[in-house]
Amino acid sequence: MNTITSAAVLLLVCCVGYGYADRALMPPCCRNLIGDVACARLKADSATAFMNRCNTEADFRIIQCCTLCENSSPTSSYETAAPALANAECFDRMSTAYCKKYVDGTDVWSSGTWTCEGLHAAVAFRICRLSCGYCTVTGSTTVASVVATAWTLTNAQDTAQCSGLGK
Repeated sequence: MNTITSAAVLLLVCCVGYGYADRALMPPCCRNLIGDVACARLKADSATAFMNRCNTEADFRIIQCCTLCENSSPTSSYETAAPALANAECFDRMSTAYCKKYVDGTDVWSSGTWTCEGLHAAVAFRICRLSCGYCTVTGSTTVASVVATAWTLTNAQDTAQCSGLGK
């Protein structure tokens, strides 16, 4: 089998095997999604509690106050904290059926506007983290499509995928 055929078969197996056509390949954009002022106030109110949340809560570190967490010490680096936190809290907040429709772009999601990556990655990470491929559950057949090496601050701040999102 030549290389192109092998690659095509592998891609088909991945997509059909997991049943999801549009899983994420990159982490969500690293921004202060709840706002720079809100994140700064949380840190000013209690720097210790803020740092604890940066180091222990996936949504807080990766979505809500990512930029300020990264620029604060003594937080763990994004490359260390982000994949560990995503995998530690690996679940879908919505049902499997709901997330399958979200990932596949069917039913109310058929407009193609909402996907697991790009502008709506933060929503996808929060509601369909497992189905979108941001994490892996130990002992499960569902494997993350965002591989460990993709969890870098550079990827999470990529201007091509994060443009239009603010700081």
